[in-house]
Amino acid sequence: MKFRRFEVVESKAGRDQGTIYLISEILDENYVNLIDGKYRTISKPKRKKIKHICSLGEVATELEGTFEDKSKVNDGVIKKILKKFEKIC
Repeated sequence: MKFRRFEVVESKAGRDQGTIYLISEILDENYVNLIDGKYRTISKPKRKKIKHICSLGEVATELEGTFEDKSKVNDGVIKKILKKFEKIC
């Protein structure tokens, strides 16, 4: 499955099973960096295998272009985006 940057995903394996994340970076064909704004911040993302995550079918397009400028995006913005997806699951 092909994932995109800033896609909203759910962890399907590990201690964090069921946790909602945002893909901050695609490292290679097997690994991605995930953030949630609370435990996994922008400065300390979680590295996870692609086979252990599932897409929720949404992409946070409001982050495209602003993520490189650290003054416009912080962990509070990430938490706010992911909050609406926690109610769905």
